[in-house]
Amino acid sequence: MESTPLKVLFIFTAFWCSLTGLFLVVQVLRGWQVWDARRHFLPASAVVLASEVVDSTGSEGSTYAPRIRYRYRVAGRDHEGDRYDLGGGGASDDRGWSRRVVDAHPPGAEIAIWYDPRMPDNAVIACGWPRNYWFLWMFMQPFLVAGIGLIASIGVIIRWRRARRHCLAGSLVAGWTIPGWGTCAADARGLRIGGGLDTWTAVSTAGVSYGGLVFLTMFPVAFLGGGSEDVPWGRDGRVIAALLGANLAVAIGVGIAVYRRSSIALLVIDERERRVTLRSRHGSLEAPWSAIDAWRVQRTATTDDGTTTYSYAVTLTAAGRAPLVALTTGSAEVAVHVAGKLAAATASPCFAEPRGDGQVART
Repeated sequence: MESTPLKVLFIFTAFWCSLTGLFLVVQVLRGWQVWDARRHFLPASAVVLASEVVDSTGSEGSTYAPRIRYRYRVAGRDHEGDRYDLGGGGASDDRGWSRRVVDAHPPGAEIAIWYDPRMPDNAVIACGWPRNYWFLWMFMQPFLVAGIGLIASIGVIIRWRRARRHCLAGSLVAGWTIPGWGTCAADARGLRIGGGLDTWTAVSTAGVSYGGLVFLTMFPVAFLGGGSEDVPWGRDGRVIAALLGANLAVAIGVGIAVYRRSSIALLVIDERERRVTLRSRHGSLEAPWSAIDAWRVQRTATTDDGTTTYSYAVTLTAAGRAPLVALTTGSAEVAVHVAGKLAAATASPCFAEPRGDGQVART
């Protein structure tokens, strides 16, 4: 049963990444086409034969594109073309832009065009980046980040499930790995667990921040003209690149801040002195085993859109102080197993037993 959500996530990820990958391939091919044209196309003079704005009406409204026919001569032979740019004409809902292009290329006017010497019939008027090219790169960023996040999530889930199986089959000895906490290490006095920093939380936070910032940035960019030639980023990617770079820098800064604050609790079990030390971002506690009141598993319910999920915290209570959280996990089995092993290692009571409904009952 537990594999069903993973299968659903895998199918959704495959669909999402296939669709996003298709757009990515198209966008990369468009970029390669421009790069190739800038390397090989040569300039030539042409005469405009006809020019007009072509409108097409569909279910989503009308789109407009400039249609300009021109004649040019290469190696003593006449050729005709009607491509405005490498994007195929730039059909959009911006009638004003199409009209300005047509007005700038009236019939009979002599204009400059670019042609491919390898295929002289292939020519364009504007041998630059197509309209909306750089804006589409910005538009794709949240989808790319989401795709990477979905793939990473599948990997994390698979790894976590494998680690959970090993955890439930293990004991509190050196080399025992607890998912979400770390691997037990032995020293001269006893065992220590955790004490590192939560890299996954920091990376995922940075990714979500970047995707969200780019998503919010798109609105003012689109409102100010999107990919129109009338704005600085219409055919020049430097402005879009600067905006994406700024968003990335902010996201990395957020990730670093989270990384520095997301310390994993450090537990030291001193078998020689028979003492336990627990340090986390919530506080610290140090006491002899005899002063330990109990290791407990506390359940917390979170409801979102009608769906309730549970998290389980392994806490330590000692010397009459408030409970201090050592580990938080989404698995009741892991929490109960870890709490029991810690209690056994410190000769302390443990209040943690899962019931059939998934709740944690006191024993």
